[in-house]
Amino acid sequence: MKRGVYSVEAGPPRNSANVAIRTACAISKRYSRRLPTVQELQNDFGMHRATAYRWLAAMKDANWEMQNG
Repeated sequence: MKRGVYSVEAGPPRNSANVAIRTACAISKRYSRRLPTVQELQNDFGMHRATAYRWLAAMKDANWEMQNG
């Protein structure tokens, strides 16, 4: 029986985490005063529509947490 390869990392691989952090910083820098639209995220960052909706939902959730946290 072949054993699976497991990692001791608690999160995603470091390369994908770096990409997510850089993307979040770039979005917040470009849209510091308002939330972008899905179309803007797609055009500015080359995101797929579903990915843009996920980013927008995360930003809305973070904004709500900041206001009500």
